[in-house]
Amino acid sequence: MSINQLLPTARHVLRLLFPRSCPSCHAEFQPGHAAACFDNVWEDDGWCRTCRLQIDAQNSDRCQSCAAVLAQPSPYSRGCASCFRQDLPFNLALSVHNYQGLLQQLVIQAKNAGDETLMSQLGRLLGQEIKKHHQTADIDLMVPIPTHWKRQFFSKGFHGPSLIAQNIEKMTGIPQSQRILRAVKPTLKQGTLSRTARLQNVRNAFVCRHPNKVAGRSVMLIDDVMTSGATLIEATRMLKQAGAKQVVVAVIARATSAD
Repeated sequence: MSINQLLPTARHVLRLLFPRSCPSCHAEFQPGHAAACFDNVWEDDGWCRTCRLQIDAQNSDRCQSCAAVLAQPSPYSRGCASCFRQDLPFNLALSVHNYQGLLQQLVIQAKNAGDETLMSQLGRLLGQEIKKHHQTADIDLMVPIPTHWKRQFFSKGFHGPSLIAQNIEKMTGIPQSQRILRAVKPTLKQGTLSRTARLQNVRNAFVCRHPNKVAGRSVMLIDDVMTSGATLIEATRMLKQAGAKQVVVAVIARATSAD
């Protein structure tokens, strides 16, 4: 029997010994018993179907300018009601879903509780979104949004965007580098500021340390949540100033209420 024939059996035995549980509701999965125990069908990515349906935008319309999931197609030629008046410099924006409901709860939980496993699972959901989008096929490099060392020092122990990028790299093969951008300005927290103040707050907050690794290449910026987009706008500006051919933004969730 070949290795490829043995692998499915080995996985089955491992799942019997170490049952998986949904990252959200923690329902345990036992092969052959999920339908009897839960009104769920287990998804291949580790989530139960009930939770996955709550956080997956599925075939919803999306704004490719700002990553918002839309209730109906946008009437504007570029952008949607949340972003059409903004001059967004990125070439494409992707998200798992809007920052609401269960997805919002999970992002907050992962960040506030320092839940590295949950943040990794959320990163893999974003990886799936990236894999199915044809415009990301030519991405050369992923760059997580950096955090100033003072803020990272008091964090929960992991840097969310970097962890997300690491999981996406495993899924897609797109290399990621945490050394391209550096945060050089200790900014205020964006949540309490107006959009204009947010843009000013992050102005010149980043420097591109290795322009030679960016010039002429397609770069994907990774973050956990995009609200006004100010941080990603500034990071994109620095990458394009360094010669990036195009910049794609990918976030777990898109918050639209504060724009």
